[in-house]
Amino acid sequence: MDKLTKKPIQDVAIGKTDTNDLENPFNRKTMTTENGAYEIYGVSGRCNEITMFFSKDGYETQKIILSNNSTDTILLQPTTKQQTAIFDFKKDFEIVELEKSNDYPSSDKDTTVCINWTLDKLEIKRIIKGSKPISGPEWHHLFGHYPCRIHGKLRKGSTQFNYSINSGA
Repeated sequence: MDKLTKKPIQDVAIGKTDTNDLENPFNRKTMTTENGAYEIYGVSGRCNEITMFFSKDGYETQKIILSNNSTDTILLQPTTKQQTAIFDFKKDFEIVELEKSNDYPSSDKDTTVCINWTLDKLEIKRIIKGSKPISGPEWHHLFGHYPCRIHGKLRKGSTQFNYSINSGA
């Protein structure tokens, strides 16, 4: 359901892992129906729960842990206009805010690796201009994540965007 309107959302994609893993029975394009309903059948082995990702354009992807044989209502948060504005990587932009932190969720709890890691505005621009859009599941499953990150705001014309660069590989 839409978290704000409390109305059902049709065609929400539901998967266990990266959508490229189509051999996995949980990634066979399970979608919500017109009234927002979904049914997932499968075996989660000896586990009492399964982690599922619910994603749809215009909404933040939700990672939900479901108990076996459970019924639940999933509320998806619409993305803001700022988040849905199209960012043209080829056009110039201005870095408005830049902040370094070492509190990002990570499998590596050693925050001392962050001490000497830094980026300046020119390096950030180069990274962003050389980037390509990827999905949340791609980012989650294909890259390492470390506690170090540079984040802030950038402006292109009159539109402001948030950015975050993780030191992971």
